[in-house]
Amino acid sequence: MEKKSPQAERLQRFVDLTGYSINEFAKQCGIPSTRTLTRILTDGGRPSSKILDKIITRFPQLNHDWVVLGYGEMIVKGFDNKPVSADSLQKSTQASFGTIQQSMSDHDFSLNELAKAVEKAITRVDTMSQFLIQAAESSVEKQALIEKLFFEKVDNKILEVDKHVAQLFHVLRERDQEARESEDKRIDRLDQQRREQRQKDMKILFDQFDRLSTKTKEHLDLNAERQKTLIQEKIDEGIRRGIDQMNIEMKKNAVEQTDFAIKSLMEKFRLSNLLPGLGSPKKTSNPKLKE
Repeated sequence: MEKKSPQAERLQRFVDLTGYSINEFAKQCGIPSTRTLTRILTDGGRPSSKILDKIITRFPQLNHDWVVLGYGEMIVKGFDNKPVSADSLQKSTQASFGTIQQSMSDHDFSLNELAKAVEKAITRVDTMSQFLIQAAESSVEKQALIEKLFFEKVDNKILEVDKHVAQLFHVLRERDQEARESEDKRIDRLDQQRREQRQKDMKILFDQFDRLSTKTKEHLDLNAERQKTLIQEKIDEGIRRGIDQMNIEMKKNAVEQTDFAIKSLMEKFRLSNLLPGLGSPKKTSNPKLKE
């Protein structure tokens, strides 16, 4: 057997509180199919919003939030200070007005039944009066007394009905005023909660922005420092390479200049340059050969 849903268990508790059977409870709520309610209460299914609306219309004291969410109390006691959702309050308020209208309709029906009962009573009194007249025609005073008592009873009954109707309308006006005041308070409370939540959200947003700005600045400072270090290392490396290259070039130039100086000295101090008269002997003709 599957486990019942929490909504089904809470609704079962309320049905048990009313004392109705499932069939009678379905009739009271205007649910045409008893199987629909059985599937919820016995099989443990979740009640649909349509079924809940019918139940709360018949029993406006049932807290819609309690059935659906388990929030608050089972019974709404005069719109107390416990917060309820807008949907639950609207459903309960509509159900309350529906119940008031139903009560007024029932009251009109009661008045009609009362009028019928008064007419029947008048008919019975008339019949009784005729009987008394026939039984005691000579007792005019007694007949007058009977009529007086009868009309006094009728007047008293009419006064009671008027008083009851006035009390009913007074109660209806008080309930309507209480409902309006409770709705205004609930709206003010929701507005205050929204403002407080908005302020909290803005504070969290600004805090996150400050932390992000701080981290970004630290990251940029760190990158800048790294770039400075890297540039300085590149400069130092370039200087070292330049110095090494310059040393190599200077060494090469020194060797070439030394070779050039040696060659120049050797050329300068050549023997032919030092003793220009010591050249190769010139050829002369042999005088003997001439003879």
